[in-house]
Amino acid sequence: MTLAATIGAFKLSETIAVKSLAAPLGRAELFWLRLFALLLSAKLILAVFENQAYDALVLLGVLLGLAALSQNRPLAAGAGLALAAALKATPLIFLPYLLWKRYFAAAAAFVLVYALASLPPDLLFAPAGGPGYFSTWLGEVAGPALGVNPAGAPFAFWDGANILNHSLRGAVALNVNEVHHRGLFEAALASADGCFMVVVAVSPRRLQSIAIDGSLLLIAMLMLSPMTSRSHYVELLLPYMTLLALNWRDQHTGRQGRAVLLTSFAW
Repeated sequence: MTLAATIGAFKLSETIAVKSLAAPLGRAELFWLRLFALLLSAKLILAVFENQAYDALVLLGVLLGLAALSQNRPLAAGAGLALAAALKATPLIFLPYLLWKRYFAAAAAFVLVYALASLPPDLLFAPAGGPGYFSTWLGEVAGPALGVNPAGAPFAFWDGANILNHSLRGAVALNVNEVHHRGLFEAALASADGCFMVVVAVSPRRLQSIAIDGSLLLIAMLMLSPMTSRSHYVELLLPYMTLLALNWRDQHTGRQGRAVLLTSFAW
């Protein structure tokens, strides 16, 4: 399943990225685009297999939604993004994006499919005499991630300094002691998160920008998540593909763009 999801995600990333170009790529150019995208993302893809994670499947759902959005199929777009969010909460960031860009039909489909995909376990297999799966997730994962910590609740697994946490929260926690300077930590984290929210909200609403919008949101998923580790970076497949495709046509800053991609690969 992971292998099939990875292949599908790679092909969908290419399809979405090339739509951002005014002129289509030739056959030879497509070959080099695929080769360089594979080289840049190989270690990210392998990390998913190494950790036996399901992030490639989540990415596939996101890309199915973005591909449908680029084809002006809002209901299919909302459904694909919602399925990804039902598997892993971070794609919920696409719901405010759909509302901000006035894709209201896609947003409605997102809410409906997300509810249908998330609630059946509680309706059919709820533990007898105990809290349901969804309410447990809200209390132990979603709440703490948003700063809602009921009295007596245990620490979340992402709390504190952790060199394996590559999100903005992890970066702030490495520099500000979350326990002894809670106010400063929350202010620094809110500032960093706010900057990302501003960046992803300013792109124009046109179909050709879906690749750029999607890339920014996938990066924001990683940065705004309370916990981001190596296997999550497969989400960068679309950003890499989009940057490579745009760099192929860039007559002004192409050299700087290639330097950025090379630096990212080396890092």
